[in-house]
Amino acid sequence: MFTWDDLLKSTPAKRKKLWEQLRKDLPEESEYWEDGEACNEDILCQYFKDGWCSLQELPVAFNPYLTPRTGINGMACMGMRPPQQINLFT
Repeated sequence: MFTWDDLLKSTPAKRKKLWEQLRKDLPEESEYWEDGEACNEDILCQYFKDGWCSLQELPVAFNPYLTPRTGINGMACMGMRPPQQINLFT
């Protein structure tokens, strides 16, 4: 088994290998992190295939910023930089 930090620190090839092993060992758990509903709201994302984000080389619902810190899911492509505060009164 691996931690989210292990997954992030791995090379893309190693990430895929770790994920394939998890899919075999815990299919229900992996299914949760492969839910690409957000990737398909308006149009089908070109990087989404079989629960995997080929842009970030991560499961599609694994947010690289939020998931390791909070355990919640998100979108792989939306967490590559910390959120920025928006000034509403400019």
